[in-house]
Amino acid sequence: MNPYDAPQSDPDVPPQRGWFRRNALWFVPTMLGLGMVCVCPIACCSGTIFGVFKALEESEAAAMALKVVQDSPEVKERLGEPIEMGSVSGGNISMVNDGGEAMVNFSVDGPRGTAQVHTEADRQAGQWSLRTVEVTFPDNSKIDLYDPPTPAAESPSP
Repeated sequence: MNPYDAPQSDPDVPPQRGWFRRNALWFVPTMLGLGMVCVCPIACCSGTIFGVFKALEESEAAAMALKVVQDSPEVKERLGEPIEMGSVSGGNISMVNDGGEAMVNFSVDGPRGTAQVHTEADRQAGQWSLRTVEVTFPDNSKIDLYDPPTPAAESPSP
């Protein structure tokens, strides 16, 4: 018999199972466990980040700034209409009781292009007031839309 000839299988011996079939009882649970160890922290972090950005997007400060941007003739001229909020790129909101402050950066989209909006707002006695609304276009030109409220004229005392 030539040593390079394939051995003849014995018809009484069943064929040997493959590696996966022999090791499935420990391999599958181990891989599922390792997958959970990797997937759970990633899912938790992703959910937290998504929640923070969603809170910034739905904040009163962002809504007020978007309204100012949508009402601006200069921005309408550059971006066209309608102007819609794009994605939030960062920011923070801190509130203590009825006071606080917010800083939100987001993009706005119109038919003729996009721009970035930076806004800052203060909250006093439960009411938000804008402090800064600045629109930056792709060519780095900026429009400052902050129009501070004029103080109410004091009435003369009698």
